[in-house]
Amino acid sequence: MLKVREEMREGCCWIIVNGGNIDIWDDPWIPSIPAMKPEKRDNGDHGTKKVKDLIIQGERRTPSTSTNNELPWKKYWSVRNIPPRIQMFGWRMLKNGLPVASNIKKHIQGINDDCRLCERHTECMEHLFLYCQLTQAVLFASPLSLRIGECPNLSVKDIIFMWLEEGGDYAKLGMGLCVLWAIWKGRNDVVFNKKKFNIREKDYWEPPEGEKIKINFDGAAGPKGFACGVIAREKRAKVQGCQNKIIDYCTAVEAEAYSAGLAVELGINKGFRDIILEGDSLNVINALRYKHYNSSWRIQNTISSIRDDLRKFNSVEFRIIRKNANNVAHNLASLAASTHTSNVWLSSPPLSIVHLIENEQYATS
Repeated sequence: MLKVREEMREGCCWIIVNGGNIDIWDDPWIPSIPAMKPEKRDNGDHGTKKVKDLIIQGERRTPSTSTNNELPWKKYWSVRNIPPRIQMFGWRMLKNGLPVASNIKKHIQGINDDCRLCERHTECMEHLFLYCQLTQAVLFASPLSLRIGECPNLSVKDIIFMWLEEGGDYAKLGMGLCVLWAIWKGRNDVVFNKKKFNIREKDYWEPPEGEKIKINFDGAAGPKGFACGVIAREKRAKVQGCQNKIIDYCTAVEAEAYSAGLAVELGINKGFRDIILEGDSLNVINALRYKHYNSSWRIQNTISSIRDDLRKFNSVEFRIIRKNANNVAHNLASLAASTHTSNVWLSSPPLSIVHLIENEQYATS
């Protein structure tokens, strides 16, 4: 060992503790660069001598909920329903490895480190993905319905840790990472393509893709109680059946859940195999999409029953839509609520909603 000590020394690299004994320019301490040490400046002014001089002394991070719970990386990488690119993006985000402005400024002095979206605060990882006012609007409008403002001390790691700990099919983790990825892509469009960060939801109905059938559902209140309305359409926006039903005693959220159940019932009766369930109730959509979603006790039995029926389809997607883009289903429910009658139309829809259907067909053609 003593004979080869000098040869071994050439391939060794310092591990940083306090940096007090490590010379910045002469000792190997950066394993990711050639020679494991920075090149000296030509002007001979090497300024700082020791690595410890680069460390900000006395800085302490505010403890977060994940400090004492190291992210279970084995579990994270074992999740299979997340695209590899999105999963890698999540890893870079958790390791603070994305080129946000505050990270770039550590290496390039003098650059503008304002948030590229709001231009009001420094663009760090937590601000960009959690606390920017535009980001918070996206998180709340997404199927996750996140209200970050109510938890001012959360970090990105805390959020992802909570999604991962929910377990199950990790649907919320997958959806959450996709939303954060979309925020990052939108931010990059602002920086590199000079685009505007657009967070508006679509306020019009869109036909389904391929051979899928989209079934819209909604609930409505009338003088004699609540009612449900559902309508099924294919990729050319042609009606494949519609139905409404009165409900005597319930709340608004129960009416929405019953509407989702009626939509599934229509799909089963018509023999559809691949469906998209679309509604404007975020609570119901989330309850159907996520097994561990904390929904109202009033709808838990209904949601459980719907889940059992969903097994009769080859594939099911859940989508949220703005209320003014769900007009046809809402008018079907209103028709039942006002007349206090339930009806099924397996081919031609009622005349009272034909003009609404034609308007949506025209808008999507």
